[in-house]
Amino acid sequence: MSWGNAIVRKAVAENGSLKRLDGQLHLEGSVKSTKKKLTWLADTPDLVDVELVDLDFLLTKDKVEEEDDIKQVLNDHTKFVHRGRGEAAMRQLRRGDILQVERRGFYICDEPYVRPGDPIRLLFVPDGKSFFGVPPPKK
Repeated sequence: MSWGNAIVRKAVAENGSLKRLDGQLHLEGSVKSTKKKLTWLADTPDLVDVELVDLDFLLTKDKVEEEDDIKQVLNDHTKFVHRGRGEAAMRQLRRGDILQVERRGFYICDEPYVRPGDPIRLLFVPDGKSFFGVPPPKK
């Protein structure tokens, strides 16, 4: 849309949940030079529930040696599920469709929209640039 940037001046939270951002439009701002970016959807009744699934490697090393204890080389946490909301057009996705999620990367539709309350499940497609669509939790 080429509107420049908005500078967030204040974040208002209630009960640990973000309720409002107060900001100022900065038309001269550059999307390329801005470090932190925010993407949002309007809070409308036609949004759909989405699960973004990232899968990690099963093993913690490239090559398993004969003397390795298999329990020591198995990654104990390989699936990361992030819940979100998606625009109404995502109801049209079919299993196997590939889409780009803004600021995340490409995903394959694993479970399409069936009914309200059942999330659309999207599996991250590694692209060689980033391993996860959503950064994994810090250990």
